[in-house]
Amino acid sequence: MLLTIHDANLQKVAFIDNDKQSTLNYYDDTWTRNLETGSSTFEFTVFKKAIKSDTASHKTYNHLNEKAFVSFKHHGKSYVFSVMTVEENEQTIKCYCENLNLELINEYANPYKAAKAMSFVEYCNAMDLLNFTHLSVGINEISDQKRTLEWEGQDTKLARLLSLATKFDAEIDFDTELNSDSSIKSFKVNVYHEYDDKHQGVGRVRNDIQLTYGKNLKSIKRTVDKTGIYNAVRPTGKGKTKGTDGNEVETIVTIGSLSAWSENNADGVREFYQSGEMLYAPLSMQMYPSTFTSGTQSDQWIRKDIEVESDNPTVIRSAAIRNLKKNAYPALTYEVDGFIDVEIGDTIRIYDDGFTPILLIKARVSDQKISFTNPKSNRTTFANFKALKNNLSSGIQSAFERLFEAAKPYTIKLATDNGVIFKNQIGQSLVTPTLYKGGKPIVAGVTWRWSLNEEVTTGMTYLVKGSSVTDTVTLTVVAYIGNDEVAVDEISFVNVVDGKLGTPGTPGRDGLTPYLHIAYSASNNGSQGFSTTDSTNKTYIGTYTDYTQSDSQDYRVYKWTLIKGSDGNGIANITNYYLATVASTGITENSSGWTTTPQSMTEEKRYLWNYRVELYTNGTSKTTAPVIIGVHGSKGDKGGFSEEQLNEVNKKIDSKADQVLTQEQLNALNEKAQLLDAEMKAKASMEAFSELEKAYNAFVENNAKDTAKSEKDLIEAGRRIELLTTQFGGLAELKTFIDTYMKSTNEGLIIGKNDASSTIKVSSDRISMFSAGREVMYISQGVIHIDNGIFTASVQIGKFRTEQYHLNSDMNVIRYVG
Repeated sequence: MLLTIHDANLQKVAFIDNDKQSTLNYYDDTWTRNLETGSSTFEFTVFKKAIKSDTASHKTYNHLNEKAFVSFKHHGKSYVFSVMTVEENEQTIKCYCENLNLELINEYANPYKAAKAMSFVEYCNAMDLLNFTHLSVGINEISDQKRTLEWEGQDTKLARLLSLATKFDAEIDFDTELNSDSSIKSFKVNVYHEYDDKHQGVGRVRNDIQLTYGKNLKSIKRTVDKTGIYNAVRPTGKGKTKGTDGNEVETIVTIGSLSAWSENNADGVREFYQSGEMLYAPLSMQMYPSTFTSGTQSDQWIRKDIEVESDNPTVIRSAAIRNLKKNAYPALTYEVDGFIDVEIGDTIRIYDDGFTPILLIKARVSDQKISFTNPKSNRTTFANFKALKNNLSSGIQSAFERLFEAAKPYTIKLATDNGVIFKNQIGQSLVTPTLYKGGKPIVAGVTWRWSLNEEVTTGMTYLVKGSSVTDTVTLTVVAYIGNDEVAVDEISFVNVVDGKLGTPGTPGRDGLTPYLHIAYSASNNGSQGFSTTDSTNKTYIGTYTDYTQSDSQDYRVYKWTLIKGSDGNGIANITNYYLATVASTGITENSSGWTTTPQSMTEEKRYLWNYRVELYTNGTSKTTAPVIIGVHGSKGDKGGFSEEQLNEVNKKIDSKADQVLTQEQLNALNEKAQLLDAEMKAKASMEAFSELEKAYNAFVENNAKDTAKSEKDLIEAGRRIELLTTQFGGLAELKTFIDTYMKSTNEGLIIGKNDASSTIKVSSDRISMFSAGREVMYISQGVIHIDNGIFTASVQIGKFRTEQYHLNSDMNVIRYVG
């Protein structure tokens, strides 16, 4: 693409051509075109290099300055840009350009109000939008329309021109033509009727082009958004009339004075209509009611009041109809990934069979980004989407759907109940598969085959244990229908171990301080007696929260609540009435014999009734229904054991002791004592430690006797009956809980688990701990004996303490502590 550089008088002074090395070259170029504004921008970067035409005092790239113009031709049409900003360093020059002159971009148009209905061109002349900009009106599709309009503030001439087009329901674009000497031949603004079902607007219909998914269209994303939808509009404008004092007074203008209006859709159903000062969209209300269903509320309209800058009811209604049509239905947008070389405003067709039903739409190019040096970055944005009807016959459509269903592949979705990550090989996870065909689950006739670590199994689920996962393993699942394999899938399981402590993260940003604001008012909406400081004689309190310390003086931002409600009714007195009766039914408060004190129950009058009378502070009362609150019970049977009960107790006693288990435990204790004896003798000579040996032998002998006695006591306590008996002169009291028990016998107090896994026995001269019936620790005669123990902190004997070295956890040290 050849770029031509012009000076301030539009004279050609240089060229930029990437196809020729003898000229300047450009890169990072982007030409942005916009349908809404009708304008475009162009930015590019030039590398500052020397060329043959340079002189010692002047370089060609110096022509790229803020006074220059840049032009090029695209599809046979000239585009001229004014250089707006220039960024330059030692190696490059970057230019940002716009295709309009400074008169339109920078100069402002003053407020204006028409005294009569005027045309588009008449407004342009009246507001000097054309006279000093060298701009003229070219194509004008709305030349027959006239309107009475008003602008209150100042706008740039470009903004005023766009506003004028909007008020005339029109679209514009700018067209520049150059003479052969690069001087301006014409600078025109073309005015088109706004795009709708009957008018194209800017651009043309391109029936010769269709975007098709998979060919010249990568993908299309459809978004449906009903945020901000409404289906009832009350439009108003502002007018001025003379008051009784002769001064102008502002009045509200509505559309109530206009004749009735309605519009039907393509099926002949009324879609929009006017009633009084309101415009309605009934089909929108039926599809998107204001509440959940039509049965929850009679008023289903979503209303919005809008203001139009006009005092003409016809103009107000026309603007409101456009607004209602735009917002009565969800906003439907499509994002197209791809570029097509068409002009701005052109309408094309898009076909995408990735949707159901097939997506057939026509769309209009609203924005383009074009790069001549990097075509891959080109992007086209579409707007004004409209769905087209699918005209296939029902038979062809159903046949197509059957073929489509048959072509859908089988897929497997796997679900786990405990995830796919194990820590330190602990835990398990159940994998459950589901077979789908085209999004529909298949259950009948499906079987599954699993493979993990080369082990193949079959089943409807698979249990993965953490112990079988070292680093990463893959579980393969195959689905079969009959004998045919239809789908395969895999899922990976990972085992992780505790890692090192990571580095601390960066501190977060400082938080904002919320402030609670409180105000008071005499009305429920805050409009009367509003105050943020005085609560005197105020009945409502308003609150809101934000991050600004000062209280708002706008009562509408507060949420109002009644400070104090009306007084409720309290209970002044409660009187209870009692009656003892023979009958258990048929008693009312009118029955005779009621007293205010409880009556005694007897074998004859077994039922005690009650009702109460509640007296409230407002003078009203309430009487409850009589109910039975007590029943006289009969005497129980005499206690004692029968002959059969005593025989049953004896059988329980005989079955309590397990002699084989007791003998095995005693043998194990004796074996342990013999091992300890042998180890001690091996470590010391007989001559040097004769006294130690004597003392140890005595300790072992006493320890064996005490151990045997303690274990015998435990077994003897187990032989006791669980309740209370005088059999053999022994006593035992047992209290059982869910999984533990506590027993008191002559041998001592025993606390343990019901499954005999662990037990503690406290006797008069010994405290013992048992594991599975074996004594593993005891305290007796000032000595604590433990078979095996772990001390996590330290052990002190006399004035010396053994503990872990604080600088090295793999070392122990002995310290003198005094």
